[in-house]
Amino acid sequence: MAEKKPLEASRSTVATIRRRIGFFVRYILAASRSKALGKLLPIIEDSFRHPWVAEVRLQIRFWPGHGLVERSFMHWDAPVAVSVFRRIRGKKRPALCMSLYVTRDILYIKQIQGVSRTDVPRELAAWPKMFMEACRAFAYEEEFKEVRVPRAASLYSYHHPFLSPELLPDARERALQRIRKSMETLYDANALELGFISDGHWFKWINPIKCFRCPKPD
Repeated sequence: MAEKKPLEASRSTVATIRRRIGFFVRYILAASRSKALGKLLPIIEDSFRHPWVAEVRLQIRFWPGHGLVERSFMHWDAPVAVSVFRRIRGKKRPALCMSLYVTRDILYIKQIQGVSRTDVPRELAAWPKMFMEACRAFAYEEEFKEVRVPRAASLYSYHHPFLSPELLPDARERALQRIRKSMETLYDANALELGFISDGHWFKWINPIKCFRCPKPD
């Protein structure tokens, strides 16, 4: 029997519509808190201070990818888009990316992704953890209750990654397994190494300030 995938990870019309509606709702929430979210940028800039980095950019996006208002170099899974650029032949090129959203007092990291053929210097080799730690520092300062990182297997791109249509079945299966293993390291292993706790489809970090201020049961 085939493994049943979560609706969010399926290609059905209902799942696609649901993802688009969810993106728009999260955009509205992010736009309403743009001033607070802007404080995340200097934290990430400080974390990625290195000669290889040309710029760090934070945008609140209305649309996940190409089309409508502007073109994008990638498909974003959440409206708060963070990009680290490097300089190649005098031009800034995107290299490392993260997207996130906020709901009430929880920050959800939805996407951590490197641009294809990006050679990251040794000093920035732990860049996925650096993104997560920057979000955790921001959440601590802004007194968010939690930061959450998705379990790789819960993501659409884990089940439906882009694969060259020219690949033969065996090569296609090997490529799929390689991508999934890489995503499990990117999300699951890094979150666990940073002390995030497994909770269903997410790994979560609980802000000790919020936890300390919670009323104790009688």
